[in-house]
Amino acid sequence: MSRLRDQIPTKPEIYTNEHPLTLKEALEKYSNQRTVVGVEICTSNYNTNNWPLPLWVNPLDIKIGIFNKLYHRRYSKSFRKSKHSKIKDFDFLWIPVMNKIFFKRELGESISEAFDVNIRYIKSQLKKNQLIASKQSIIDEIFQAYKKKLWVSTICTTFPILDYVARKVLKTNDLGINISKICKKFEDIGFSEENVDHLMPHAFLTQEPYWETGRMSGYNNIKGNRFGIIGPALSSFLRFSYHYYGYYMEDQEEVNIINRHAILHGSINDFGKKENAIKLITYLYLMLELESIFEIIFDE
Repeated sequence: MSRLRDQIPTKPEIYTNEHPLTLKEALEKYSNQRTVVGVEICTSNYNTNNWPLPLWVNPLDIKIGIFNKLYHRRYSKSFRKSKHSKIKDFDFLWIPVMNKIFFKRELGESISEAFDVNIRYIKSQLKKNQLIASKQSIIDEIFQAYKKKLWVSTICTTFPILDYVARKVLKTNDLGINISKICKKFEDIGFSEENVDHLMPHAFLTQEPYWETGRMSGYNNIKGNRFGIIGPALSSFLRFSYHYYGYYMEDQEEVNIINRHAILHGSINDFGKKENAIKLITYLYLMLELESIFEIIFDE
């Protein structure tokens, strides 16, 4: 991870409002502290609710949906924070979190609304991604199934694309290689399922009583994991991946956690839900957004 750390831009001597709008840009532009802390806190909330980070909003044309916008205005008016009236950069990640905290609206409900108003952009971004250029017809089928509300078909058609992307990322043609291999590589460099949150040092402070005996030393061990907005994105990917390719029990009951093996081996029945379909497409999108990051890490 040292090579990735070296590529994260440091704070410039002269102030600039040119900040990254995507993960790839985070390798070229400095991520201001406010945005980094915000993305880390949001990611912690998404991780807790088994949602991968939804980065499929067009940063140049941010759309969140009618009801999300109404809740956002209500929040802004209630707290009289005019600076929150305009959504910019990665602020859209706060919308579902704020809705859940202040208005008791389900996280998945807010994300689903945002997904539907961005679906044309999402599809266009996937279609022009060179890593999956040979899978155009399958991408079309995924969105056709989604449009027809065939959630099981949407989910199962997405599975092979994820395995294909994993092989491309790892630069192998071995059909036995899948996302679990990526997880294993991260485990080898110190980020197992138990400590993926260590990729978010600021969020760690909000989760742990670090001032207690021994806690501060724990923070000191992870404070070097400052990768801007890339850190929380990696945390989100790994957290979802460990569930996605994790060990499963027979007759699994947790239908809000997508476990590939449990679904393919018929161990779970009630997984065909809209939110799960969106989760998996979101996961694919996140994985593709991290392509350039994986290349740096795995070439090290």
